Amino acid sequence: FGGTLLASYCIFAYFTSRRERFELPANTPVRLLGPGGAYRCHFLRRDEERLVFSSPIQADHYVPIRTGERLLVQAPGDNCLVSFRSEVAERDPDTHEIVLEEPEHIRRVERRTNKRSSALNGEDALLNGDIATLIDICTTGAAIITRRRTNPGERVNLVLPVTNLDTYGWALESSQAAFGIHPGYKVRIQFEEPAPRLAKIEAAK
Repeated sequence: FGGTLLASYCIFAYFTSRRERFELPANTPVRLLGPGGAYRCHFLRRDEERLVFSSPIQADHYVPIRTGERLLVQAPGDNCLVSFRSEVAERDPDTHEIVLEEPEHIRRVERRTNKRSSALNGEDALLNGDIATLIDICTTGAAIITRRRTNPGERVNLVLPVTNLDTYGWALESSQAAFGIHPGYKVRIQFEEPAPRLAKIEAAK
């Protein structure tokens, strides 16, 4: 029994040690995306295995994000965009600081190597099953126009029949735009997983 416990601890310690640490300079501006919309704040410090951020601001006002809420975190890195999902572990009622759990996976998107292409502009798409139109796309994300309102931080499914793309991602921004003769929304999406085959499809267009 003791040997089993020791082996389990070693396995846990091994995978914990392999977990990538979130490292950013203090006071780095950060964007948080959740069910309630988009917030801005700053990364303050690391507290053991948790991350401390300044009070989340939305429309120039502090917004109390609930403990347990899942957030998409975006921050600028060295020539890349750093993003991950995490859960709010604590909220300080006095300073309004929020504490997030250490992320299990950190994604880095190189800005210089992921320029969006408009080669497929105007192609039909589906966003969560609703008809949409593609504006531009790259291996890590896309922009579309749809009549359906999508909240920042919402997980979405994007289907692009012309490329056989069927993938999931996160809505980063949603702004009003014309969808033909109807009012609609322009939605920017970050894919959960890169779609490298799009480069070949764009080159063939």
